[in-house]
Amino acid sequence: MTPPRRALELRLLPVLRLHLALDPSQENSTPLVVAEIVVAERMTVSFARWLYDYVGEPWHWTDRNVFDDDRWEATILAPGYRHITCVVGGVPVGYCEYELQESSVEITYFGLGTDVHGHGLGGWFLTEALHHGFSFEG
Repeated sequence: MTPPRRALELRLLPVLRLHLALDPSQENSTPLVVAEIVVAERMTVSFARWLYDYVGEPWHWTDRNVFDDDRWEATILAPGYRHITCVVGGVPVGYCEYELQESSVEITYFGLGTDVHGHGLGGWFLTEALHHGFSFEG
């Protein structure tokens, strides 16, 4: 005897879309250390992998752990890929990765290494990352 077929249940789920605009009057974040932003003109697989591990390992980022070199290269060489690195004293301490899509920019990864937490970099770096995101052209 074949079990009776059940009707397929379809549900509509709400979608929330946010639009971000910067308000310069709200920017008051100043890091406690001297930091700079470096825009990567050509990222390397080894550096991208190192940053991902350095920033993401304490937070259990695992989705890219399965990437081989070819997959990493395809990711960082994609036409919409952009990347900035936060540098303190010549040492990379965090990064922001973007994906440009038609008329928008998505931050796909953002973070700082845990060894620089507590130095006032987070708010400053996020503000800088947003400014860079708004400046990228597809």
